[in-house]
Amino acid sequence: MAKTGLILTNQVNPAQSAQLAALPGIARVITPPADQPLWQIPPETDILYTMPKDAWKDAPETAPPGWPGKLRLVHTISAGIDGLPRWLMDAPLMSRGRGTTAGPNAEYVMVALLEGDKRLGAALSTTGTTGDAAI
Repeated sequence: MAKTGLILTNQVNPAQSAQLAALPGIARVITPPADQPLWQIPPETDILYTMPKDAWKDAPETAPPGWPGKLRLVHTISAGIDGLPRWLMDAPLMSRGRGTTAGPNAEYVMVALLEGDKRLGAALSTTGTTGDAAI
């Protein structure tokens, strides 16, 4: 018996296809060939999982014929939409990964501040721990 649900086209990372297929409501995940233009979305696609890539820079100025077709949702994993064609936003719903990198970015900023002020990297490299370092 075929699994019922939505068809997702994964343009982000083929290694994620099995994880995406395990999500509730996903019947099938399509992973297009790497050389297929990103705007040539399989017509049965309900959800497009994408990201700004250099390959989008060659996208046509106007939407492909029949756009958005059966498509219900475009999700880009990036916070921004720079580099995506304007017509991609004409899908019924569009979501983005705003906030998904906030934690790692905050950690980076804190380490950069500590490095600049307390030379944390030098202390760690000479002692191996912060316990013996004069921070």
